[in-house]
Amino acid sequence: MALIVSAHNPENIGQLVEVLSPSDGKPFRLPRVGFQWRVRCAGGVFGLLYDYPDGRVVTLCEGPVPDACLRPLRGQEAPPALVDLAVEALKVMEGLEQAR
Repeated sequence: MALIVSAHNPENIGQLVEVLSPSDGKPFRLPRVGFQWRVRCAGGVFGLLYDYPDGRVVTLCEGPVPDACLRPLRGQEAPPALVDLAVEALKVMEGLEQAR
């Protein structure tokens, strides 16, 4: 299990995902982001948002996520700590968006 702590689409930040395997490039591979994991939505998440090169935004429950965007969860972590982490990550992303 892992928590998404940064993302191109801010809506994905704070989502809980199950890490399945290294990404095999299916259904697509994210360009220029380094190593990627294939993940599946967990914890009641409906899906993750992905931007396609043709401008479409799609919601998928399984797909690639860059390693740098994930925080692995090990053992029994208290849910309030996860919420705090997700809130802080969202604040950072909002700050980056405003700086653009």
